[in-house]
Amino acid sequence: VVTATIPSGSNVSNAIDCNDRSVLGFVAPAAWTAATLQIEVSVDGTNWITSIFDSTATAAGLLASVTAGAGYSVDLIALTPWQYIRFKSGANQGAARTFSVVTRPIA
Repeated sequence: VVTATIPSGSNVSNAIDCNDRSVLGFVAPAAWTAATLQIEVSVDGTNWITSIFDSTATAAGLLASVTAGAGYSVDLIALTPWQYIRFKSGANQGAARTFSVVTRPIA
């Protein structure tokens, strides 16, 4: 498990380097300012892609709402190609919000 935190007053978390691991899911923070949540991806950790799609051209990585403290699985196939991921809230968060991100090593 690794963590990603959206700082207080912000809407974007730090990046997670997935070079040697796959992201399987995450646990939302125990407190959450109501907003959509988007998983953004990057190949270099600098340039971020906000719209990602799976192999059937179905949107992946956008949650209409997030329940505080709930667990979510992610589309493994859609996220595997990307070296970096981060979380982006649709609204600035009122306090630091930390996600527990479940990963597994890539064999």
